Amino acid sequence: MFTKSTQKDCLIIFPPVFYPHMPYLATASLTAYLKNDGLSVAQKDQNLDFYNYILQQKIVSESYLKIWMRLKIEKIFRTN
Repeated sequence: MFTKSTQKDCLIIFPPVFYPHMPYLATASLTAYLKNDGLSVAQKDQNLDFYNYILQQKIVSESYLKIWMRLKIEKIFRTN
């Protein structure tokens, strides 16, 4: 159960997949604007969470292995 102090008036979510080379500033600007008007706002960047997950060493290694094995199998069964 939420208490008054933990409730948020608004949750702004930025979804994946967007270019990872620069942050998307519209959500931060909107959050600042709403907070300035006195609203309690939380912000969640799912795009950042997505890239943090997908670029983990374990995920990259597993993906590399799967791709390598698939290419090897296709090369074996490829007809010329």
